[in-house]
Amino acid sequence: NKAPKEEQRDVDSEDSSEGFGFLEKNLHEFFHELRRYDMTTWDVESTYKLMSKLTDLHIKEFDDFNISLSMILGEMIRHWRPESSQTAELFLRISESDEADLSSLILTLCNTPVKVKFLERHIASILTASQRKFPNEWQPEAIGKLLQDVEDNGFNIDATEVFHRMGKEQGEPESLGKLVRHYLLANAEKDSFSCRCKTVECECPAYVDEGIAFIVFAGLERKMDWDEDSKLTFFRSATDTLWTPEILNELGELFNIKDAVKVCNPLVDRRLNWNAKEFVSAEDHTAVDKAQKKLYPQRRCKGVRCSNQPKRGCYFDMCGRCCKKVGEACTVHEDMSFFEPPVSKTDLDHLVGLTPFRSVIFGSDFSVHDEDVIKVVDLCKESLVVLEVGSSNTGAGVWLSDVAVHHIANNCPNLRKLRLESVTGVTDNAVTDVMSKCTLLEELEVSGHDRSSGSLTDEGIKQLFDLSVLPNLKGLIITDQMRVRHDVVYRLRRRRPKLKIIAGETDSDSFAHSMVLSMCGMSYGDGLY
Repeated sequence: NKAPKEEQRDVDSEDSSEGFGFLEKNLHEFFHELRRYDMTTWDVESTYKLMSKLTDLHIKEFDDFNISLSMILGEMIRHWRPESSQTAELFLRISESDEADLSSLILTLCNTPVKVKFLERHIASILTASQRKFPNEWQPEAIGKLLQDVEDNGFNIDATEVFHRMGKEQGEPESLGKLVRHYLLANAEKDSFSCRCKTVECECPAYVDEGIAFIVFAGLERKMDWDEDSKLTFFRSATDTLWTPEILNELGELFNIKDAVKVCNPLVDRRLNWNAKEFVSAEDHTAVDKAQKKLYPQRRCKGVRCSNQPKRGCYFDMCGRCCKKVGEACTVHEDMSFFEPPVSKTDLDHLVGLTPFRSVIFGSDFSVHDEDVIKVVDLCKESLVVLEVGSSNTGAGVWLSDVAVHHIANNCPNLRKLRLESVTGVTDNAVTDVMSKCTLLEELEVSGHDRSSGSLTDEGIKQLFDLSVLPNLKGLIITDQMRVRHDVVYRLRRRRPKLKIIAGETDSDSFAHSMVLSMCGMSYGDGLY
């Protein structure tokens, strides 16, 4: 009672951890003894009653630290050995009787210390039964988001197998295609630097990774016994307006669909109609342009639904906010002065004679050295907001050292996006300097490449455990950094759940590497997490 508050909290924390450890030990002993009994003949109601006695099933939110609850769910199914339909019935029973959140229940089951056998089959049955019983709540969007949450939490679940089992139960290629499409959309990413909306009404484009689609499509084509019409129906539904014709045709080859763009809906190639400031298809551009011409001067900003006054002299007759969204240079609104990436030393020499830029992106073929970056930084200094250097495809960036990165940290306090790709020589010291001085950073990449690891270690990444360091950070890429351990990355994810982190090892483009992957039963991207 006389202990200070801090010491008392430490004591309470130790007691709590000891209590959890004691509970887990008892659960292990209980389920070890349960092996002596045959539960396979139990019905759903009997299993539910036993689980209700063991724990409170009123689960409203997933807690990845509640291992005891995950253990109870997993061990009960492991000892019961039910059909997947019985598992679905049990979970719906818990959801209704205990008012538990079904998504949280599924995540809790995935979090079990020892993975349940045929877990994908059980999840597929639960989702299929939920769709039938609660069609309004379990739309394809909700299922896609749940599967994305499963992957974001690092659970070893094969989404392709889940779709395979759901497709078998549903028997409708079009419905399965919609599920896959919304799963791909849930994995889509927006450019957080370009998109500043921060509202649910945001209509900025999201980029769907065709690599994920390739893996899912190839697996389903191999597992599902579809005829040609069923393949076409699924493909049309799964790819609706997601990709350009070129990508669509490549994916169509997986299902032996020739000229997929003729039978599917590609992503419409749109361009900006500068008179209306609305996106229209290219073929309609001329007609819309003529219809909206006026005989008198436009006195309002030509942005979409914008009532502001245009800035005098603006190239696009817009206010500053709308002109910024255009993304092209305007002498009046110097806010968005962009230029083409320099690809040679001559381009760079020409660049340093111009006015400061806000965005500098070195071309992938530019073999950038410290002095090149220093030239650009000395030109732009406080104006620089975006700096992208290096390329994993060409290896450009390997000559960069801490000298250039320290120069960036000391002279670019307003930097919001820094991409250092294939910079194998940059160490913790320089990156920590950037973290402490470029406090507005929203996106940071410091990566090696598939032939040589970077020089970052755990100590550099642990700086981000302090939430006051780079508080606006939204994206972190630290691929091909062999000295950064998995557990440090996972701890950082728990510390900053809204931070998008890509780590692990990238794959070589060589034929030999692809052969090694196939012999090991692996695919491209398996080294990332």
